[in-house]
Amino acid sequence: MKKDEESGVLELTETSDGIKKMTTEKLSAYEARLGELKSILAPEKPKYSEVVDWLIRSAEDPLTRWEGTFELLQSFQNMEWQEERAKQADREENGSDEYEPETPKEFETGDANFAENVTDAQKQVLTNILLSRDRPKKTENGEAQDSLARGDRELIELVKRWGDSRVASNLLETLKQDSTNASQNSELMASIAAMLRDEVLRSVSEEYSNIQWEADDDVIAAEAEAPAELPSAEISESVDTVSLPVENLAAVIGPELTAMTAAAEVPVKPHTVKRTYGVLRAELMTKFLERADLVIEKERNKDSARLTR
Repeated sequence: MKKDEESGVLELTETSDGIKKMTTEKLSAYEARLGELKSILAPEKPKYSEVVDWLIRSAEDPLTRWEGTFELLQSFQNMEWQEERAKQADREENGSDEYEPETPKEFETGDANFAENVTDAQKQVLTNILLSRDRPKKTENGEAQDSLARGDRELIELVKRWGDSRVASNLLETLKQDSTNASQNSELMASIAAMLRDEVLRSVSEEYSNIQWEADDDVIAAEAEAPAELPSAEISESVDTVSLPVENLAAVIGPELTAMTAAAEVPVKPHTVKRTYGVLRAELMTKFLERADLVIEKERNKDSARLTR
């Protein structure tokens, strides 16, 4: 809670996450974290490095993972925005009218000092947390639950900034395990593509993301009137039976077919293919998985070659 500067009334610091339902186990974890934070912030000049340690300890515990990873992610995003804005300002002669968000106060959410104090060793700790995270068990009927627990998405967003093919391989297994959630798939594909730095994966990921909210059964408008491919001639197991393409059949009985069609005055319409977004997403997913496996295998071969030198 915090006091409103004008009214002095207590209000939530975060409207969406300021109130949480607590189990006994979760409440115990929160009390422990808050006790630690109180001690860290007690000195007149708290140390950012100690707060970062605390955020990473929070990320290690699945019960408080979201709180730790959310704060760190907000900090990294703000730091990166500030760096990009500084570069842009250098390129501009007359300044810019672009909206600039208010810079957070010290130790507030989004404070770039948190990100700036994260060490390489701590990045490795966050990577290990991601690689060793527990996966939700399947339901009683054998269906996979959401394979990303609360805080995992933010953790992935963090680690993808320095993650390698080993992390990408881990996320790829998650993608293969449960590909029914299109929104989650889109996030995982983007992270994997970023870590593997592959343009083909990035392109497929973006195409998938663009249609992630489309209903499975909706027909793709641009392809709704596409003509179907005609089958090639096939010889069945029976030597007396031969299946011919439509055009060959028309050549054999062309005159009779033309006369019958004209007499019946029945318009001949080309067969149309009704391709849905569900089918397209499945095709993109297959293409992405195959490409990602290929890129990861290539990276593994490079690593093996370096080790044997």
